[in-house]
Amino acid sequence: MAVRLPPLVTLVLLLLVLESGVKTARLDLFDRKQGIRMGVPSNGCDDGKTGLSVDYNGSAVEYTCFLPKSKRWRVGLNVVEPVQHCDDLPDDYYHGSVIMLYHPCADYREVDRLKGLVRGCIRKHIITPYPKLSLLRPLALVAWGCRLEMSHVDPATVRSFIREKGLKGPEGDLPKQGQYDFMLLQRAEPPAGSDINDSVLCPSQP
Repeated sequence: MAVRLPPLVTLVLLLLVLESGVKTARLDLFDRKQGIRMGVPSNGCDDGKTGLSVDYNGSAVEYTCFLPKSKRWRVGLNVVEPVQHCDDLPDDYYHGSVIMLYHPCADYREVDRLKGLVRGCIRKHIITPYPKLSLLRPLALVAWGCRLEMSHVDPATVRSFIREKGLKGPEGDLPKQGQYDFMLLQRAEPPAGSDINDSVLCPSQP
């Protein structure tokens, strides 16, 4: 025989069940060192799948060059010295990644050169357009604590930055892959001569 509980009792029982679930979820995500366990998928946290529009709504504005074609050739035309800044940076860099940024209007040949150098140096990397870069220096590398902005690609400067700044975050020695793959074009792989731990940076480059 079905028993119909008073609304108040039903509400209390529901709250107890929810509270129990929250405690279990919190227990599963608890980490003594950091407070929150890293790399554990959870829709109650950042799982790389849920609520992505908070960070990126899919707009093409982020990777489209709006300069007229007649002016694009001027981007990065003036060869200027690279500039390096060092300051506090977000979580991606905490794990020792090297982030390659390029302005959507940057010369695609320079972009491709930089991509090749980064992929040949370190597995822990991210490559993405970034329209807020200066048109004077439309290329950049960012790592734990520092960023290098460039007008053109100088291989020696790029390798030096990666070797000096790569894997330097507090968890730079952890090789674990993240879950985020929204609009991912190519998964990062260890360069030839190294491994998933990035034991050798820029292994096949001088």
